[in-house]
Amino acid sequence: LVLPEDMSLISDYLYLTLEQMQPCNLMEADRVGCYKGREVGFPGLACKHCVGQAGCGRYFPASEASLSQTTTSQTIMNHVRNCRRCPIEIRENLELMKRARMGPDGKRTEKPKHGGRKVFFHRLWCRIQRIPIVEEQQKDEDSKKKTPRKKKAEEALMKKARQRQVEVDPTESSLSDTQEQPEPKAKEMPPKQNPTDSEAAAETESEPEESSDDEAAANVPLSAKSSSTKKSGAKKSKKSADTWHEGCVRLTKSDDPHWLSELHCYVRTELIEVFSLAKSETLDGYSGRKEPSIGQVGVRCVFCKRVAPDQRPNGCILFPDTVSALHSKVSDLMRLHFPSCPEMPASVKESFKSLKGSGDKADGESQQYWVDAATDIGIADIPPEASGWGITFRRDPMQPSPADELDQEKVKNGKHGSDATALVREDDRGMCTDQILLMMRQVKPCLFKRTDRRGGPGARGRDRAIGFPGLACRHCANRNSFGRYFPVSAKNLTDNTATSIQSHIASCSRCPDSIKDSLAYLQHRSILQKNELSGIWKKTFFKRVWDRLHHERAWAKEGEGDQDYATASSSEEEEEESDQEAQQEGEELDSDEEALASMAGLIKAAAAWLAEQDDKSKDSVFRTQRSGRGRGLLGKRSAPISSASPKTSRGRGLTSSKKSKIET
Repeated sequence: LVLPEDMSLISDYLYLTLEQMQPCNLMEADRVGCYKGREVGFPGLACKHCVGQAGCGRYFPASEASLSQTTTSQTIMNHVRNCRRCPIEIRENLELMKRARMGPDGKRTEKPKHGGRKVFFHRLWCRIQRIPIVEEQQKDEDSKKKTPRKKKAEEALMKKARQRQVEVDPTESSLSDTQEQPEPKAKEMPPKQNPTDSEAAAETESEPEESSDDEAAANVPLSAKSSSTKKSGAKKSKKSADTWHEGCVRLTKSDDPHWLSELHCYVRTELIEVFSLAKSETLDGYSGRKEPSIGQVGVRCVFCKRVAPDQRPNGCILFPDTVSALHSKVSDLMRLHFPSCPEMPASVKESFKSLKGSGDKADGESQQYWVDAATDIGIADIPPEASGWGITFRRDPMQPSPADELDQEKVKNGKHGSDATALVREDDRGMCTDQILLMMRQVKPCLFKRTDRRGGPGARGRDRAIGFPGLACRHCANRNSFGRYFPVSAKNLTDNTATSIQSHIASCSRCPDSIKDSLAYLQHRSILQKNELSGIWKKTFFKRVWDRLHHERAWAKEGEGDQDYATASSSEEEEEESDQEAQQEGEELDSDEEALASMAGLIKAAAAWLAEQDDKSKDSVFRTQRSGRGRGLLGKRSAPISSASPKTSRGRGLTSSKKSKIET
């Protein structure tokens, strides 16, 4: 998303932040909040370290204006700074750069290029949406619109210069060669050039202060330049041609009756096909405005392709711009071509008319199903040429997709090379959806290693013991530390890890596109399969996976995790060595620690003795208070009371004493 040429347009802080993002597509789980109205597959950007979730690590701005808002960039910055999977070095650099760009007076110390933010976010939006960047064309058009007076003035100056050159004498021209010769040369060249070379001449005029030898060398071999540009364009077309495939296939899929009407199922099966344009084919029957290129995928009538090219009726071949436009092109064939197709048999035409009253079952779901079914066949929104348009086959359409292979296994009752050591086996087919089954085939058992430890706050609670079993992506686990998951329980595997694995596979750069497309296609099938399964199917299935991973451990016995075991054992040895070094370093401080420990013991003993003495004194006082007044020792208050006669009451003694005091 970010290139070195963008550094001068934005601040270093924003440049480093956006380096941590990567392109992504919106999934069904992302359709929450403000993204609820987005279509599945809408392009956006996501954190390359944690993939994230909608609004937190995954962002899908609706327009270029919303992407360039300060709140959007600030939200992305806050996520990268707080992302626990982001390396600590990057987060520390972000903190330092954020402080460095602000001076003591609160102003920015370094400013990027003026107007660069607008240019950069235009480039970023084009890269996210996968559309060509047209900055120079816009600038040229703006300059043409804004500076008509300057061009008129330049033309007037050119005319005057030519008149002066004619009027000047040869003796005077030799004196003024240094001033007047460069202008006539550069201005006399355009009328001598061919119309095809006018653009190249304009470019040579705009280059600053070139030498006369360079100008001559640039003006003479213009044909060579044009031939070199043609060769470079041919090389680019060859590179792009290597990526697309040729083929011709029907659009029908096994799940069509569940999501499409009978008419659309009949049309996809019997009336139309998608094909890639070959060099030997002609465009007879195509009446569009844009000319398609070799390798571009179109849709055509299966009956009209059999006749001679010059006898094909107009409108029997259509080329959609995108995969989502495929549905509308098929509708155009149904509405304009099939009712009057001269090559369609009468029986087929009657069947088509009898089914014409049925429509789509569900507008939103059927439209998305058209897209996902087409991508599962191998169609992608990538033109055959860099500057072209349309869609192409990105794999051989005649080969079955991973979703088709699942259907073939179900029909043939075959095995996917699974045995007793696999985490997902053939007897699990009826316990989960086909989407979960294909997803779990993309992971393999692994063991927790030293490199799997995470940093940041709360990392100790997320770390596992060395050798703890987990799951890792088959495509990228051996190349980096991402795509490795270590759930602590079967419930955690069911609730959290399964969703994380699905998000990782959807954004994994090493996972084949055919698997991603099949997972998106099988999502429609899973909606129907969930209704047929029990309410606890997910819990039961992942509990079996958990038992095979932790309790049976057949995969470890057969050597599936030998490499992980080796790395785990080596990490254990490293830990033991580090512990021994720590013990040796700690022996030097043992004497001081023992002295401190003895002093602490004496202080504790003294505190305990004082506490015992306090308890004894409290007990003695409490006992004297509980004992009788005549039995205990005489106190200050009890002496005058005991001197009174036992027959006299307490109240009388008090009254007599009061009277004696009054008399005195």
